[in-house]
Amino acid sequence: MQKDDNGNVSVEEFRSHMEDERMLAFAARLDVETSDILQFFIALTGHGKSGLDIDMFVLGCIKLRGSAKSVDLMHCLMQQQRINFEGEKFHTYCKKTFH
Repeated sequence: MQKDDNGNVSVEEFRSHMEDERMLAFAARLDVETSDILQFFIALTGHGKSGLDIDMFVLGCIKLRGSAKSVDLMHCLMQQQRINFEGEKFHTYCKKTFH
């Protein structure tokens, strides 16, 4: 999926593979809708602000299946929001400190 070989997949790179037969087979195997996979990817990337390690994403998708998937997803989304918040605070701190 990566075009720039930086180790992370961007939302654009991921979105361009949504109709790929391998992506469709992956979603079918997990019994997850492709739209849910895309939304999950977008959430994990901070609404597209950063890339995502594809191995981490696959592990998250595996957790999406099963009866507890909505609970696991909410937990993951809450963690991601906390990480984004902390990252923004750190960014602001660095900007003030080093300017």
